Amino acid sequence: MLASALALCCMTSQASDFSQFTGGALLEPAIFFPQSGTYTIPVTGMYRVSALGAGGSGGCISNRNNAGGAATGGAGGGFAEIDISLVAGTVVTFVDGVGGAGNGGCVGVNTTGNSGGTTTVTAIGLALTATGGQGGPTSTAAGVASGPAIGGTGSGGTNNQPGGNGGIASYSSNSYTAASAGGGGAPGTGIGPGGAGGAALYSATVAYGYCAGGGGAVGGMTGGSGSPSATTGYASGSGAGTGGPGLNSPAGNPNGYGPNRLGIQSVGSVDGIARIGTAVTSSLSAAGFGFDSLFDPWRALSGGGTPAGYTAPLNAGTGGGTGGYASSQTSVNASAAVTLIGGTGGAANYNSASCSSLSASPLFGGGSGGSVAEDSVGTACNAITGNGGAGLVSIERIK
Repeated sequence: MLASALALCCMTSQASDFSQFTGGALLEPAIFFPQSGTYTIPVTGMYRVSALGAGGSGGCISNRNNAGGAATGGAGGGFAEIDISLVAGTVVTFVDGVGGAGNGGCVGVNTTGNSGGTTTVTAIGLALTATGGQGGPTSTAAGVASGPAIGGTGSGGTNNQPGGNGGIASYSSNSYTAASAGGGGAPGTGIGPGGAGGAALYSATVAYGYCAGGGGAVGGMTGGSGSPSATTGYASGSGAGTGGPGLNSPAGNPNGYGPNRLGIQSVGSVDGIARIGTAVTSSLSAAGFGFDSLFDPWRALSGGGTPAGYTAPLNAGTGGGTGGYASSQTSVNASAAVTLIGGTGGAANYNSASCSSLSASPLFGGGSGGSVAEDSVGTACNAITGNGGAGLVSIERIK
């Protein structure tokens, strides 16, 4: 179907002539530029130019030897957009921000995440700036929350939107061992600010505990928080969707997750296509990663989030965030699910022996979740954080 074809071709840098479908008007779908460069305006007209800042990476903590630790998720990038008249031959110059680098092996140390880079678009009469989201800080002091990481901002446009903050994390003095990891924030887009990552707040009296927040979604939808009860030592929040926030988890992992724009708990977009890459575990028709539409793409985002603690990687729908993952085992890889443009969930793991935790990388604009791996014997636990999502520029002729 046409929607599927559009989604699959959305990353091309070559525009197509759609005059055959628009009564002779020389309108073009949006062209995406995932790399810095220039573009020469081919036809005088009104253009919609959009800039997305890069996301920050989450903080990471490992091998605290029963000391506890909390890592905030990275924040989403800002967004700037303008409708502007440009004449043929105008050269538009753009620089795409680089996503904050993740930590490929935070072993025995505490490391703050890295901030995302700034995206700029310039031409005669045009100057857009979308700054990157901050990297997630960490805390090893009981009762002292880490974060938040602050989302990027947009300027120079008529529609400037901030990115969502990274989800905060903390643990209480009631427990001598706790691993808490906040979710990553979503970037700002044409439909509004980015949603914050879900918080990871361990305040239970259980001695051992671990919790993680879900990733935020576009349109201001916040990831679910993980906050264990007095009798449960683990909790994860689910990823937000474009139609609603993620679900909090006061006791255990919730089965639900943030809905899509139709209010349905599904990673699929409103046209029934699941644009979630190769990790497909539903009956929905699936396409490669892509925007829902090439026309006004920054407002057509409509996918859902994913559940918390999902045992097999399930990538989030377009604009949605992935769920957090908290566990007690020697290795964690179930948080490897990614998202096109939302935030990814935090990953927290505690085990009496060596263990690992992993938060994933959004593709564009979103922040990655924090990652914490703790043990009680002083071995080298390994906490890994994904990169923040890269910056992105689009140009679309609208008149």
